[in-house]
Amino acid sequence: MATAIPQDVSFSRVPRPGPLLLANSILFAAASLFVGGVGLAMQRDWRFLAPGIGLMVFAFPGLTCGLLQYSAIFRANGAAAATLGVLLVLAAALSFAITSEGRGLSPAILGLWFGATALGAFRWCYQLWAPRPDRGPAALPLAWLGWRRPVAAWIILLAGIAFGSYEIPLEEARHVSPAAAQLDLPAGASDVNLSRSAKSGEPYFDFAVDEASFLGWVKNLPDAPEMLPIQQPVKLWRLSEGPLHTAEHEIRHGWYHLRSSRCGYGDYVDYAYDADEGRAYYTADCD
Repeated sequence: MATAIPQDVSFSRVPRPGPLLLANSILFAAASLFVGGVGLAMQRDWRFLAPGIGLMVFAFPGLTCGLLQYSAIFRANGAAAATLGVLLVLAAALSFAITSEGRGLSPAILGLWFGATALGAFRWCYQLWAPRPDRGPAALPLAWLGWRRPVAAWIILLAGIAFGSYEIPLEEARHVSPAAAQLDLPAGASDVNLSRSAKSGEPYFDFAVDEASFLGWVKNLPDAPEMLPIQQPVKLWRLSEGPLHTAEHEIRHGWYHLRSSRCGYGDYVDYAYDADEGRAYYTADCD
């Protein structure tokens, strides 16, 4: 015999998330917005590859996950919860795959967080799509924050942008100041060109400076390379604004230093100074 359902029971009540789900949702949404802000900060130079990486790896995933998490928990959106769960399962799988390639445990730890958050999202989705009469009150948590919620979101996003702008070094730069390139160069250095190796992260750079300042700067470096006067023309690769970003350059007068490559490339010129152009060069090893 079927049980009669009381007329005063509503199946449309919104369930209230538990304290653990709520705390993790706030943390995850805040972290996602912060990462999205870091990705947006990487758009400060549209000429090179870093902006594309920033958008695809940081900005778009971060902002998307942050908005989905907010919509799922604070707007009781079951579709957003399901979508977030699927995306986080994929992110967790990618994190574990990165760890399996010998990239350390950090991606795996992040993958565990992604997986736990995905489980919470799927459980919340089930609660929203399969309500029961005994569910809690319809009021959403943190409703009292009101207009403060979007303000807090903007503050977190702007904090991510500020962090990315000041802490993440430029991947590529042309004709910038030493401060913008985040390099410790001699006093009077200017017009810096910079490129960081995609493999090692080591910088290639060149800059304008007078000869005395360059030689004094080299002597104070940790490895203090011994500069030799150029008696025969020396060739090296310099940064350019062409499609390949590099071009061969010959120095006839100035200084240079030969270093043995630790990656088996033989001897190569790492530090050099072109006295005719008044320009210093540094080439990284193992690119």
